[in-house]
Amino acid sequence: MKTISIRELHTRTGHYVGRAATEPITVTDRGATVAIIQVAPTPTRVTFAQRRLRPGFKRFLEQGIN
Repeated sequence: MKTISIRELHTRTGHYVGRAATEPITVTDRGATVAIIQVAPTPTRVTFAQRRLRPGFKRFLEQGIN
């Protein structure tokens, strides 16, 4: 398991998130573990169309474009 400081995470977030796909990464702040980045057990593949609309936006869509 790779261990990085929180400063390293802030500097290279994209790199470490991508690397977490292959191995868990422990994030420390002043030597104390504050987080573990790892692969999600089951990725959620919710499309925009499947999301629940907020009532105001739903009303807006129902009005249509005039």
